[in-house]
Amino acid sequence: MESEDRLDEAMHAVQRRIGAPAAHSLALHAEGLNIIADTTSPVRLPDLFPGVPLAVTGRYRGIATGTLTLRGTTGDGGDWSATVAGQRREAQAVTAQWARAHLRDLEDRYAAAAGGLREDLEKRIVATSLRFNVLSRFTGYVALDSRDNRVVTEGKCSTA
Repeated sequence: MESEDRLDEAMHAVQRRIGAPAAHSLALHAEGLNIIADTTSPVRLPDLFPGVPLAVTGRYRGIATGTLTLRGTTGDGGDWSATVAGQRREAQAVTAQWARAHLRDLEDRYAAAAGGLREDLEKRIVATSLRFNVLSRFTGYVALDSRDNRVVTEGKCSTA
């Protein structure tokens, strides 16, 4: 019986995700917040579905006062909006969440870009990855065993 209940819950969740969105053509508007250009993620806001959370992250300058309003269009063509107060969080997890989302956006742009733009995006991806300690397609972690005193001279070492 319990597994049937879980299956029903899962089916309802799937149905909500593939059904008509509650709102589409979403746009984020800041009032009283100095949002830093090109830092909100995701860059392209997805449609809003009932029961499915939408997390939008970004960076700002100054004090976290003001509001963020998400506006969109309902399935029947009506206007929809929701407003929340800007929030400042100093938790390292929030910073990492933003950095990962921002890197996903940059890497999507990198995949679609050509020529010199790719080089610029690669530099931005590496700089963001190193600054915020999150992995990207161009960075990685190396594990060192402090108990092993051998010096390995083969190979190359690089920070970027």
